[in-house]
Amino acid sequence: MAGWIALAPLLCAIADAGPAKAALLGFLAGVVAFGLAGEWTLLFGFHAWLALTSALSLYAAGFAAIVAFARRGTALGLIWIAPAVWILMEWARSRFPLGGFGLAQLGYTQVDLAWGQLGVWGGGIFVSGLLLAVSGAIAELALAVRGGTVATFNGRVSGAAVVLLVVFGWVLAMQAPSTLPAGEMKIAAVQPYDVNRGLDAAEENEKFVLRRLEVDSVGLGPGNDLIVWPEASLRASVPEADFDTAQAVERTARATGSWILANGQPLGADGMSFMNRNYLYDPSGTLISSSDKEKLVPFGEYVPWREFWSGWVSSIERVPLDAIPGEYRTFHMPKGDLGTIICFESTTSEPVIRSVRDGANVVIVETNNRSFEWSSLSRQHVTASRMRAIESGRPVIHAAISGITAFIDSDGSVLAETALFERASIGRQVELRDGLTPYARRGDGPLVIASVIIVGIAFAGAVGRSRRGLSKELQSDH
Repeated sequence: MAGWIALAPLLCAIADAGPAKAALLGFLAGVVAFGLAGEWTLLFGFHAWLALTSALSLYAAGFAAIVAFARRGTALGLIWIAPAVWILMEWARSRFPLGGFGLAQLGYTQVDLAWGQLGVWGGGIFVSGLLLAVSGAIAELALAVRGGTVATFNGRVSGAAVVLLVVFGWVLAMQAPSTLPAGEMKIAAVQPYDVNRGLDAAEENEKFVLRRLEVDSVGLGPGNDLIVWPEASLRASVPEADFDTAQAVERTARATGSWILANGQPLGADGMSFMNRNYLYDPSGTLISSSDKEKLVPFGEYVPWREFWSGWVSSIERVPLDAIPGEYRTFHMPKGDLGTIICFESTTSEPVIRSVRDGANVVIVETNNRSFEWSSLSRQHVTASRMRAIESGRPVIHAAISGITAFIDSDGSVLAETALFERASIGRQVELRDGLTPYARRGDGPLVIASVIIVGIAFAGAVGRSRRGLSKELQSDH
């Protein structure tokens, strides 16, 4: 519920401010919001937290400056200009720079509420836009009350807009179309890592994680169509180069009679880079197909401008090799097709929507997240996967090596989940889905184009009014 009013105080503060002051207020608001949401970056040093928070806060500063300038002289501008600008800012920051940052979207606050279903129509940024419209209407009403003009046209319209927007959002959410049933698949996810620390050299050599995955998967017994192992389940000892790893996967598949989905990081041909790769094995243990991660995490899987940072930012040593992007493939099984998304790819919509358009009936998100320890990151990541389920109309299996592992229904509801750093397995009959939601069919394009038009009209009007005002001042001087 707080998401409905979250931006109202900022909008009130910038309503009568110039662009420069508004930008400063927006930046400070961004530091508070993104600084709290990104507290997990402190695990990698204050400089990491400061850099990420500052970069994200620049978007909040740009939002405030544009709204403050474009709103001047317009009727109820906070209701229609602010949502359009916010939509563009969320769209942009999920892509730029370095691939963007998809966490901490305002629309994610609604996944437990009816309004979350609006993601079916226009994705998470559409939910964010409507929340901004409500905040804008509340801000306009507050400004009317503060100015003693609540009984005027603007005051009455603002009050009515609050009610109408809430009702409109709820009705539209209730009318959200659902995708079609496409059979069932029994899926199990194994979470092997129950220690909040890195592995020592001996444990790495003994393939600590792989041994646990094999034991726990065999312990599930037969009956699962698919067993999902999380990101880094095979680590660097990948089947292409390690016979023992390939044998362990084969033993597990034969013992359970299940298909196995695993993940490893094979070295590149130069020995100085690696791929983040998913592997699908059939019940005989034969490798059927592989799919590589395309959207890599800067400073997590590769270090941009490594030479620049070397020598004064010691934390880049945690990423000794740079990952390189590969080619995505949808996996085909007898009972349905799998869209496999690796880690932070699920924090933005495009990878999931691409897999659904390619025929995926269920989406599997394999993630590590162990290095984020007990921070809020794991919960935020599950929340992002819940929005991806709503947007795509697909069930999502969020499989983490140390938690949180979650089975998410196609409406975004959590059916089952594990705790952090718990050695556990979850198995469920999953209803596969087919067909495309309106958002999966159209993507962000229509909403982004409409927002550009709205902002363009508002900006052009503000520029015109500024020129007319300047012209009058010059004429009066003469």
